[in-house]
Amino acid sequence: AQRAQAEARRLFLEKALPRLAAACDVCHNGSRLNIGFMAGDNDIAKHDALMAYQPTVVNLDAPGSSRLLTKVVRPVQ
Repeated sequence: AQRAQAEARRLFLEKALPRLAAACDVCHNGSRLNIGFMAGDNDIAKHDALMAYQPTVVNLDAPGSSRLLTKVVRPVQ
């Protein structure tokens, strides 16, 4: 379990966080009330804030239904 968790964290830091930082950080970094799902003093704190944010932004049980994807990501055309 620890190995899988470490791999998931590595992928988040290398793949997801740079994209989230570019697309979401300006508005969702905690500087605006009630939308700070990217708040944190470091990358791990941002990960933890994203995963704990309510309403849920990332749904690990059904990733495709995550608000992060359904509200932000546009289909490639």
